[in-house]
Amino acid sequence: MSIPLSQFKGIEGATSLRAVGVFADQSDVFYLGRLGLLIDRTPVEIVVTAEPLVARADQLIDFSVELRGGPINPEIFWDFDEADGIQQEAVGAKVKYLYKEPGDYLATCTVRDRGGVKPEASKSIGIRVEAAA
Repeated sequence: MSIPLSQFKGIEGATSLRAVGVFADQSDVFYLGRLGLLIDRTPVEIVVTAEPLVARADQLIDFSVELRGGPINPEIFWDFDEADGIQQEAVGAKVKYLYKEPGDYLATCTVRDRGGVKPEASKSIGIRVEAAA
């Protein structure tokens, strides 16, 4: 389990943490093997896939993203056509989208760290849509 310090609410401007509590829904034995402080500013690496890359108009395309680069509490947004301006058209690591018109499109995935530790990152993938048969 990893939780950014920025997620802990307390006195504004505090730079240290004195105690952390772990709670459960029911009584049980809990062993804590190791507790440490890690400040991980490794940039997020985004791997975007789409299936198929060449589709027909009105054919559903599956988009997915894999995140690398250490712990992150991500918000994942998708924009399926950068030509019309960046818009939030879907949310999540796995989404589906249907293009109605033939053409070449650039689908962009943007990842934000809810904890605010890692900088926002984006990755695009090209999609070709051909006329329906």
